[in-house]
Amino acid sequence: MCSIFRKTASYHAALGALACLFLSASAYAASDDPGASAWTESAGGRVRVIATPATNGTIHAAVEIALKPGWITYWRNPGEAGIPPEVETDGSINVAAASLAFPAPRRIEENGVAAIGYDSPVTLPLTIRQRTPGGVSVLAVRFLLGMCRDVCVPVSGTAHLNVEPAARAGSSRQALAIAKARAALPEEASADFAVEKIRAGDDGKSVVVEARLPEGGDAKAARLFLAGPEGWQFGLAGAPGSMSGGRVRFGVPVLNRPDGVRLAGTDLTAVVTAAGRSMETTVRAD
Repeated sequence: MCSIFRKTASYHAALGALACLFLSASAYAASDDPGASAWTESAGGRVRVIATPATNGTIHAAVEIALKPGWITYWRNPGEAGIPPEVETDGSINVAAASLAFPAPRRIEENGVAAIGYDSPVTLPLTIRQRTPGGVSVLAVRFLLGMCRDVCVPVSGTAHLNVEPAARAGSSRQALAIAKARAALPEEASADFAVEKIRAGDDGKSVVVEARLPEGGDAKAARLFLAGPEGWQFGLAGAPGSMSGGRVRFGVPVLNRPDGVRLAGTDLTAVVTAAGRSMETTVRAD
């Protein structure tokens, strides 16, 4: 099962293999809420999937990661080390596609390793498109993620739940939690808050990102997080340098890249936090 998930490096692939041997779990146990799967337990916390009834062919779901105090989990690009959350729905019935979204992460220093992620419980919105709108969907959501404290624990499992159409099922006890998770997602780029340019650094080992901050944003407090397609891995962005017109420039180290692939023409996802706001956009590198 674990072979379907992308790994950030060979070390993480080894951890994923260990997860298959002794940490993988399938959440077949009964749940007292028809809108939630059973919890998959681990040393660092527990994971489950929640969902609201389908509306117009769309199921608004989410992956709940209930971390124990002192434990962390990761963003889509984990930084120097870690296993980012990933999901697969191939074993589901009446599901055409699914996409996972992330709230803005934070910088985390863990035992001398610079990570990107979350140090408190987090809920990741999962949007599922039905193959046949208006029908029942049987979800089998396979997931893999990492939880770390003094040691890192790969957590994998399969969350099962049936999702009825809204007209038949009515309201869901999970609707508020999912709505809050969606409201916490970064805003889209706008005229006053955007990434304007991404290019390779002069040293050939970094990426330069130029961004426009919202009015009143403190350039020194701004943060940038960068993610790319499979095979790309980025470290923590350095402190931003101020430019004219409320713009800043970040330098981001490239930790891993696909063999033979140039940065130019690659679509990268950037999240910028500033002035109490967060913004996410996808930009094609020059």
